[in-house]
Amino acid sequence: FVQGPNQAWPGKSYWAQWLVFGKDSVQCIFLDTWRFARPGEPDNNLLGEEQWNWLEQALAQPHKKLRLIFTAKSFFWEQNKGDSWHSFPPARARFAALLEKAKGPLLLVSGSHPCAAVALGDAGKRRVAELQTNGLNQVRWRLGRTPEKAAIIGPYCQRNFGLLTISWNAPVSLKYQIIDLSGFEVEQWTAYLGDL
Repeated sequence: FVQGPNQAWPGKSYWAQWLVFGKDSVQCIFLDTWRFARPGEPDNNLLGEEQWNWLEQALAQPHKKLRLIFTAKSFFWEQNKGDSWHSFPPARARFAALLEKAKGPLLLVSGSHPCAAVALGDAGKRRVAELQTNGLNQVRWRLGRTPEKAAIIGPYCQRNFGLLTISWNAPVSLKYQIIDLSGFEVEQWTAYLGDL
């Protein structure tokens, strides 16, 4: 692939990057959900107004292919309190509203939960999928043993990594694999771009 223009703001810890694959492209949006987070303050807006304005502009850009939005905090996983958007209800509602009106297919990718999983839920009237990937260097048995109501795959809580493969042949499809350290595929989830 060829990297497109970096849309970072100087001195900021959030940015967007275009990955270009011939005539196709993926917009990767990286959020900073740590700098402005205030644990124990549920009314905290989590991103800071500057980042909220930047995110709204990034999502307003027309894009027919795919957006990947990387957020350290999980959007759907409720058990991992503090490392979840659920701990900040007003911010979560604001983020959901932006996801709902965003144009084109998108996927959330999060890494704060210690297990790998795929969740599917609602952001307003829009169905959104979240790929949770973590655990390459840690094992957690207690957290995540009970599947969340939004989980459609997992959780897998042994050491693992996630692999996302995009097939650009029509109809465009995505395959997300949860792979253990021996290289064995533990779980797989496939979706078509038109469903996102």
